[in-house]
Amino acid sequence: MKTKQSFFLLGKEKMGDCSKAGEWIAELWREVNQSVEEIAPFIIQERDNLPIAGWGLMGNADKSFLPSQKEGVYLAGYESLCPKEPLEGWTIYEVPGYKYAVVTCTADTYEAVFKEVLYEYMPEKGYNLIGPVLECYDPRGKAEEFELYFPVQKTGEVHYAKATAADLDEILDVRLKVLREVNHLPEDIDLQSVKENSYGYFSEGFLKGAFVMYLARLNTKIIGIGGISFYTVMPTYHNPTGKKAYIMNMYTEKAYRGRGIGRSILEMLIEEAKRRGVFEVTLEAVKDAKPFYQMCGFETMNQEMRYLW
Repeated sequence: MKTKQSFFLLGKEKMGDCSKAGEWIAELWREVNQSVEEIAPFIIQERDNLPIAGWGLMGNADKSFLPSQKEGVYLAGYESLCPKEPLEGWTIYEVPGYKYAVVTCTADTYEAVFKEVLYEYMPEKGYNLIGPVLECYDPRGKAEEFELYFPVQKTGEVHYAKATAADLDEILDVRLKVLREVNHLPEDIDLQSVKENSYGYFSEGFLKGAFVMYLARLNTKIIGIGGISFYTVMPTYHNPTGKKAYIMNMYTEKAYRGRGIGRSILEMLIEEAKRRGVFEVTLEAVKDAKPFYQMCGFETMNQEMRYLW
């Protein structure tokens, strides 16, 4: 069992029939490796200048990153830094962080190993598959061997992970639920424009690292959420770097409140800010939530003013 944080996977993608995947995936890998020099500056490498790992990922045709069914999209590529600008002909995914059951196999043993893990090992251990199975190719290992990474979660266990662009549709549904609850908005109020603008905000924020969100899932369903936005203001005596962060969209489903889920997410967001050298984190709290944030160390501010039009 291994835990791996979210990472960027830069490569080429292709859609095809999952039952005939071996035929077209091999061709896709040849295409990637023949033009790999184009992405060499972004590939994470070890001391010997070999890529740290090659990864293959099969997700649903809608790129929901759920386990694929009949037709899937396969991305063949390498663990990479995120390019600032899109690279023509290449695709980048941010793979969510998971706990993985990891096994070694070959092309000949792939099907048998896959079924054994999925239908024997996981049910026996009480695990659920919560994402796409990854193939990991070690450039230093035996050419015929590779590892399969099965993202798993114990039945009834809350899983915390940094959100990626693949989670956007679910995040936006939760976001609108939060807005309706906080602002006491009826269901017939149209929030489509908010949803569309939020999609652009999250997409750009995830890509540039200006916005980070953590999710709590139970059996693949989001039950808790929280985000933090990073920005810079004019440096001051008390904040010489000018770096600041703002926490937003903290929400836990009513049925799961009081279990420490919100506090766990809040702590992850604050740790994210500390890693980035931020010394001041602020948020806006509704009246009922203020005792919770005060218990977590936040202080009420009385100096801030605003101007609306």
